[in-house]
Amino acid sequence: AVWDALQGPYMSPVVLLDEIDKRSVGTRDSGLAFLLALLEPSTASRFEDACVGLPLDASWINWIATSNDVTEMDAAVISRFKVFTVDEPSDGESFAVLASIYAALQKREAWARAFPHSLPHGVALRLVGLSAREMWQALEEACATAVAHGRRHLFEADVPARSTENRRHARRIGFIA
Repeated sequence: AVWDALQGPYMSPVVLLDEIDKRSVGTRDSGLAFLLALLEPSTASRFEDACVGLPLDASWINWIATSNDVTEMDAAVISRFKVFTVDEPSDGESFAVLASIYAALQKREAWARAFPHSLPHGVALRLVGLSAREMWQALEEACATAVAHGRRHLFEADVPARSTENRRHARRIGFIA
């Protein structure tokens, strides 16, 4: 990945490490122990890619990492990043997230375009407070339920009950509670 990033047409490529907290950084078997050298400019400038076997100047790479929980991560790795905390959306912001997810679903899936452009307020109320992933899944299931009943519009009852159970108590993916 390092070699490939440096072969592109950009002087300073960006590499995204998504959900880096899912790996145990710093242990021999984590697959990420090499990361410390790449995040430190002095060692990254003379990094040797194991696949290519040549020394590379990887100091030009910009690294971005996402994490749901930094508390279990190696402090040495965290110290090499500027950490930004994204708070859980307020209910008002959650409505905007839901509207965005519904619009994306309608853009991506041809069948979803058969439904009205906006969600009924009662349906939205049942979905607000879920994680983005849970919203998407619940919307797909709600639409399938409506279609199974011969409808192209959603009712509150179409939203799966398990989606709304304990939603305020569950840990949300992508947001810090």
